[in-house]
Amino acid sequence: MSQIDSKEKIIRVAKILIVEKGYNAITTRKIAEKAKMSVGTLYYHFPNGKLSILNEIILSYGDEFIENFDFSKIGELLDPEVGKSYLLKFIEQHRKFAPLIKGFEIELLTNKKVLKDFTNLMKCKEDRFKIFFRDIILKFYPNIKDPEKTFSIVGRIFNNLIHTHVIFENFYGTDEDFVEILYKMLHGLLTSD
Repeated sequence: MSQIDSKEKIIRVAKILIVEKGYNAITTRKIAEKAKMSVGTLYYHFPNGKLSILNEIILSYGDEFIENFDFSKIGELLDPEVGKSYLLKFIEQHRKFAPLIKGFEIELLTNKKVLKDFTNLMKCKEDRFKIFFRDIILKFYPNIKDPEKTFSIVGRIFNNLIHTHVIFENFYGTDEDFVEILYKMLHGLLTSD
């Protein structure tokens, strides 16, 4: 098995195990066993074990979201109904992978090094997700001052809100109520001077 195949198999097996059993219930040994490879091979590809695997999985879902984004409607995102429907899809995408999000949030809350490691991983890979959203936002709000900083902060705020809503199962009410507020917040943040 090639190195790329081994790495992809580890990620594929870990995704399944995390969704089925939850992040805290699995170990690197269990992932290696289910992937039919040694723990040493797993650590060769993922030096920080479960955390490295989780980071790769999170990035892969960002890539998947971008690949499935319907660019044909991009010109309509300023239409509140279209914008809200995209926010609903974004929440649904997060909900599909709630166990992964829970694992990531647990790591963030219990290990200060996690955010630094994840940020470094995003820097060494082209952060397609960040570039994708920055470019969309700039298309509709071209006068934003310091778009990199603005997107970084707004993106983190929205991800945190969505993660909380998904992890605590409709923490902010129904998805529709939550999206209504999110849309107003996003529009307000991006149009204010």
